Amino acid sequence: MGAILDFGDTKDTLRKRMILLRECLTAVDREKASWYIFDSFFKTPEYINAETIFAFAGYGSEVYTMNAVFKMINEGKQVALPRIIDEKEMDFFQVRKISDIRKNSLKIPEPEPSCPPASFRPDIILMPGVAFDLKFNRLGYGRG
Repeated sequence: MGAILDFGDTKDTLRKRMILLRECLTAVDREKASWYIFDSFFKTPEYINAETIFAFAGYGSEVYTMNAVFKMINEGKQVALPRIIDEKEMDFFQVRKISDIRKNSLKIPEPEPSCPPASFRPDIILMPGVAFDLKFNRLGYGRG
């Protein structure tokens, strides 16, 4: 059996390999991991003291975020999620309730068109990623 990571991998190869590994998780394992991630996050002073948060609505094999977003809103945080504008652009829109979120044509959850643009700067930004190293460097999806 070969190594999971080969340090000669290109970013694209590593990205594909990590997505494949993530997609091998069962729904139960993904839910447990998501719960663990957000349980830890909600205990941080950064979250406790934050008033405004830019988050994302996870989809596919990404971390499940909707329960966390719901908790943030219920705790009185101002929360904004991205909406795709076109192939190369997205912007953040404030969500005040879970029903403000719907799936777009690509099946990605995003704010309804009626949601207002985020008029606040975030105290925290939660960002999706394919993988992170121990120094918190992020390997994204390769779209800049």
